[in-house]
Amino acid sequence: MEGERVVQEAPADAAEGWRGFSKASTKGPNLLYWAPKCAVTLFDQGLVSGSNFLLGVLLARWLGPEQYGVYAITFSLFLLVAQIYQALVMDPMGALQPALYPKSRRSYLGSVLQIHLIAGIVFALIAAAASRLILSTNAAYLSGAFIGLVPALPCVLLFWLCRSATYLTASPEVAAGASAIYCLVMIAGMAAAIAKGVLSPQIAFYMMSVAAVAATMFLVANLKPSMALKEQPTAPEVWRNHWNYGRWLLGTSLVTWLQLSGLVLLSGYLLGVKEAGVLNALAQLHLPAAHIVMAISRLTLPHFSAMHATRGGSVVHSAINKLLRVTVSAGVLYWISIAIFHRQLFHILYGGKFDAFSHLAPWYTFMIVLSAATFPYELGLRASRAPSSQFAALFVSSIVTFVIGVPAIALYGLPGVIGTIMSRDLLLLVLMARRCSRRLQQAEMTNDLSVTSSSAAS
Repeated sequence: MEGERVVQEAPADAAEGWRGFSKASTKGPNLLYWAPKCAVTLFDQGLVSGSNFLLGVLLARWLGPEQYGVYAITFSLFLLVAQIYQALVMDPMGALQPALYPKSRRSYLGSVLQIHLIAGIVFALIAAAASRLILSTNAAYLSGAFIGLVPALPCVLLFWLCRSATYLTASPEVAAGASAIYCLVMIAGMAAAIAKGVLSPQIAFYMMSVAAVAATMFLVANLKPSMALKEQPTAPEVWRNHWNYGRWLLGTSLVTWLQLSGLVLLSGYLLGVKEAGVLNALAQLHLPAAHIVMAISRLTLPHFSAMHATRGGSVVHSAINKLLRVTVSAGVLYWISIAIFHRQLFHILYGGKFDAFSHLAPWYTFMIVLSAATFPYELGLRASRAPSSQFAALFVSSIVTFVIGVPAIALYGLPGVIGTIMSRDLLLLVLMARRCSRRLQQAEMTNDLSVTSSSAAS
């Protein structure tokens, strides 16, 4: 794949850096260095996910199912745009900057920020136009929330971008500082909105925007990007490399959005806005686990990639099996705690407004166990630079999702949604495991052939 060749054509000093990281990461004494980094990364992720989790809970508690359903639908569309942006702008940074621009970090970040400026303007204009168009339809109640997306899309995505950039220099403490600012501003904004009785989906997006701007100012001051237009690498060059690498990631992101947020929209259409709100309230229980996985992925992907490049597929496969035991055990413990305390948890979080649906929580959150089992195989595919295999598995499972989902939701309502999710995640686990094993076996065979050829030549 062209996107995969981009990384393989890395400069020699960058490749040596990855090899050094792989070797250093396997030695015991370096635990003193990496353990604090891991802890700060989890703290950073916890601040952002905790802020968003608290916002979702307060909206559900103060607005009720109908208005919360408006927020759920609008936030699902926000996540769609964010998935596209993340695939093409954010995710390629971690692979391309160390590989292609190891000595031009500041100018590379400046070029990425130029790309963001164009994307942010386009996103804001689309949200504003959509808000005007919605006024003349049966979905006019969404117009105010769409107005909130106008500042939220460029501001929040810029915060995410700059926060991710700090990990290019292994500086999670800077990201954590910015996340603390975001969290504090969000809490202050929510308290003020509740005190004045003006909390709404539109105000929620405004609060996210203000908090993101405050945190981004801190990040830019630390990153010090170079914004010179003609400095190498230029924005057009960076965009070409991002596109070549991120095309399969874009397909994967769109399919992921269809599988997750698409079900919220489908439920809202077939069942009503109230049911969409209930589904999003259930999804809040999954968010902490999802954000922990995201943080672990940010830390472990460079190590797994280096391990694949220097030590072969069999070593990666062994590491995946070890990680699998850890993630599944953690997922089971998380699910058991929710299964035992789901009634109390729902009542505490949502103030009694969703108590009638708390019995669905143990069934819905079983997806945490399946996702925990899928994550190591997904990591293996990404580390072995096989985004097409990851996309293929997600695409097949998404087709099954909607073939089963539409009649299941129409016939059984919310239980039909949950059954669809469980079927999808089980199928995805099987497909990811098979494709990951096959990819790593092929890599090991290729490595063995290279060793044999080298021996014969000598």
